[in-house]
This record gives sequence, structure tokens and C-alpha cells, in this order.
Amino acid sequence: MSGYQSLLIRPEEAINPLTLSKSRQFLETRNGEGPIVHFLNHIFVEAATNFVSDVHFRDDDSYMTVRYRIAGQLRDMYYVALKTSHDVDNKIRARSKLDATERNSPLDGKFWFDLGDRMLDVRVSILPSRNGQTIVCRLLDQANAGRAIESVEMSDPVRVVFMRALHQNEGIVLVTGPTGSGKTSTLYAALNHLNRPEIHIVTAEDPIEYGLMGATQVSAEGQQRSFARILRAFLRQDFDVGLVGEIRDGETASVATQAANTGHLMLSTLHTNDGPSTLIRLADMGVERFALGSALRAIVAQRLEEKLCPHCAIEHELTPEEHDRLGQLGYPVESSFWRRNHDGCEHCRPTVSENDTSEFDELGIKSAFRGPFGEKGRVPVISIIENTKRLRRAIQYNAQEEIMPAILEQPQYRSLAVTGLDLCIQKKLDFHRALQLSESET
Repeated sequence: MSGYQSLLIRPEEAINPLTLSKSRQFLETRNGEGPIVHFLNHIFVEAATNFVSDVHFRDDDSYMTVRYRIAGQLRDMYYVALKTSHDVDNKIRARSKLDATERNSPLDGKFWFDLGDRMLDVRVSILPSRNGQTIVCRLLDQANAGRAIESVEMSDPVRVVFMRALHQNEGIVLVTGPTGSGKTSTLYAALNHLNRPEIHIVTAEDPIEYGLMGATQVSAEGQQRSFARILRAFLRQDFDVGLVGEIRDGETASVATQAANTGHLMLSTLHTNDGPSTLIRLADMGVERFALGSALRAIVAQRLEEKLCPHCAIEHELTPEEHDRLGQLGYPVESSFWRRNHDGCEHCRPTVSENDTSEFDELGIKSAFRGPFGEKGRVPVISIIENTKRLRRAIQYNAQEEIMPAILEQPQYRSLAVTGLDLCIQKKLDFHRALQLSESET
């Protein structure tokens, strides 16, 4: 192979791995390792530049497949010959300080990777499988640790409600969505906004994803340091703002609600589909309704989708079925909707790398990604519910028939699907991606 594609980033946008700190990249420790070292450094630079949340190295029958998870979706990116896959495994194990001889048990490790202008925290999980093993590297870009709240893209009405909730002296703000939807990044942007010398911030996370200057951060590990147990300890720590990485059970939900009703601002996440289903989930956990109604400030529902390339987007003509679906959503069908151009353009379609890649020939590494194109970057889709007086009363008195009307009357509230369609007509989100959001909502 005379070259390979820099599949997602244009060559002029890429960081040259060879310029990075020698102590924070893969290193050549034996003669002949130069090509594999260069390839691994390329993988992590490319992944971080293109907002990849996880990199998978999976042993298959006749080769190793390298896959990227982008905006929640996995893509095959490279096929690596078996003669090279063992070297990939050994270099990742060495970088993560993991036993090179242990092949029968799951292993967990981590390492730091220097991106030149910032650091990448890489969490490594190795799992034995039928064909060998699968290595999954979760990428935590430390640029998100200092992210400003203004950089989180949301509509102005949503931002007003979100900021109003954050400026309360007590209460709980919940962010909901699947893994990889940007919940933690949004919450850290909120913490950065709130972080001042006179404020004591505490966090309980599993694991701690980002460092926060001046905060007390605790890792939740096992029964001795469960979220609920750490939260109870926090109540004796004279804190102002608390972050719980995830509410997973009724005990954690109840203690977080108690903290939110006793002079503390609490932030946390749940794995639910949307705002309304979050209320159902908390009720199923056994959270006392009067306490929840009193403590709740806002529920943010979030997705992270691939961003439509505005330069080559194609105007979409509605089918009869799509026309009916928009009618069900109450969305004006006369709007101009846009979809991705699968062939892409010079702005979103990658070009062949200008870097010298002839050294990869002997490794048997081949490009796997062939499109479709037409998208570049990511765009958040954010909806918010405010706990108004009417909604609070409906929660406290279990008036199920009143909950949705109390949500729908809020001027800033738009479902995820409707928010996605708003982004579509702005040429920021593919029409079909926007419509798919409605399938996951309550």
C-alpha cells in the first residue's frame, strides 16, 4: 500500500504526532517498531481531533479491526494484519502498564496522551474473546475540563432556563441521555461557570473524568465508596455545589434529593430517553414525590449527533409518510429541510494524506472507511424542562394527567425531535437523524 487516507481530518488540520512530547506518546523501544509507533500515534491524534469517544481494537478471524465511535455510532476505520495486531496489543499494554502475559482475564488500565495543546486521558479495557481479545480505549479530552458554559450550543430560550436553574442556591438539575451524548461535558461546563473561590464544589464520579481546580473529587468504587455513601459523607463536608456522576438507584436518588432540599445545588445524570421519562424513572426508584417536587429545578435531555456539512447539504423532499409524521409532531411541513450529501464535498470529504505513510506498507494496514460523507463535527441536541409551579404540584400529588400539559405549556420546551428539526432547517442536522430522535422519546 503506497498510502492511506486520513479518513476524517484534512492534512492541513491534523496535528503531527512527531511534534508531540516524547514522554506522552507511543515510543519506539525496540528496533523496527517505528511504523507501529507512528500508526498508533496517528490513531489517537486522528480520534481526538474528530471527537471520537472510544477506539476499539477487535481481533477477528483473519485481521484486527480498528473502529471509532463517533456521535454514538461505531465505524470500521482500519483493518490490521494479524502479524501486526500482536504488536499493537503489546504497545497498548506497555503504555497502560498492564501485564503482557495475562490473556485469560479482563484488564483495566490508563495512560495519558499529549495532543500538543492539551492532554488526552485514555482509559483502557481489555477483554479476552473467541478470536483473541478486544481492546476498548475511552478517550477523555481534557479540553472539556475547562469548557465554558457559553460554548455549549443550545437555543437562547433553553439557555435562559438552564442558567436560571444553575443560579439557584439549592435544588437539583438533571441531565439525561445515553452514553456518549455529552452529559458530563455539559455538567462540567456548568461547574466551571459556578466555580469560584468562595464556593465549595464536591463531585462523586465513576470514574473521575476531568480535574476541576479547587474541587473535592471522589471516585466511587465498590460498596465502600458507593455514590450513596459518598453523598452522605458530603453532607458533613459543608459544600455548596455537588455533582453525582450518575443516579443509578433509589438510595442515591433519595440522598441527592435530600441534599438538594437542604441548601445545596446538586447536579447529576440519568440514562433515560427524554425529560418526561426521567420523572417516571425517579418515581420507579421510589423517590418521595413531595421531596422530588420541591428539589427539582430542571431536566436537560441531550443527544450528540454528527453535524451536517452546510456546504453540500441537499434539500430534502418529504415523502407522504414523513409529511404525516411531521404533522403528528406539529411541525410546519412548509419548512425547508436538509439532508446529507453522501458523496460529500471538499469541506467534509477527506483527502489522501500528504504525510509519508510508506512505512505502513509492511504492516498490512488498510483503510476500512468508505463513507458516506456529508457530515463533519458534532452538534448537541438539547431540550429542557423547568419545574414550574404547575409541574411541581403535579409531581407532588401524582397527577399524571397534569404532567405533560404542565411541560408542553412551557415556552422554551421543545422535544428532542422538534429541536432536531429546528437544527435541520438551519443546515446543522440531517433530516433523517432529526426524525429518528422521535423514536426514542416518550
